[in-house]
Amino acid sequence: MERRPIPAAGRGMMAGMATIGLGLSLMLIYVKLRLELDPSYESSCNFGSAFNCDVVQTSAWSTVWNYPLALWGAVTYSAVLLLIARLGDVERGRSWLTAIACGGVVAVLHSAYLAWISSTVIGSFCVFCVGMYTVNVGLTAAAWWLLRGGTPQDRRNERADLLQPRTWATPLVAI
Repeated sequence: MERRPIPAAGRGMMAGMATIGLGLSLMLIYVKLRLELDPSYESSCNFGSAFNCDVVQTSAWSTVWNYPLALWGAVTYSAVLLLIARLGDVERGRSWLTAIACGGVVAVLHSAYLAWISSTVIGSFCVFCVGMYTVNVGLTAAAWWLLRGGTPQDRRNERADLLQPRTWATPLVAI
C-alpha cells in the first residue's frame, strides 16, 4: 500500500473543529469558575429551563476529581491539536490519525453519556456542552473518513471508475 500524507484539507478541517472544541472548553471553564466564585453570576447561555448552562455547571456532574470537566476537555482538544500537527508525517501520520479516531469514539460515547445525564438527571442542557458533543462527533467522523482514504478527489475517482464500461462489463464477460 502506498504511503501518503493525510490531505492538508482534512487536517485543516480537523484542526478547525478541535480549535472550536478548545474554545468551548475554555468558555465553560470560565463559566464554571465564575459560578463558583460569584454565586450571583448568571452566564449568557441560559435560555430557560431546557437550556441552562448554570444549572449544568453547578451540578455534581460538572467536575471530575474536583477539576471542571471542561478542563479535561481543554487538555484533550489540545492533545488532539498536537496530534493533528503530526498528521503530515508520511511514516507516522496514519498512527496518529488512528489514535485520534479511537480517542474520538471514547469522546463520543462520553458525550452521549453526559447528554443522557443532562436529560434525565439534571433536566437541563448546556449549549456549550452540546457544541462540544457536536465537535466530538465531527472530529471522530472526519478521522474515520480520512482513515478510510476519504478525500473528495478519491471519491470522485471511484465514481468515475464505476462509469467505465470495463468496471461493470468484466463480471458480465465472465458469465
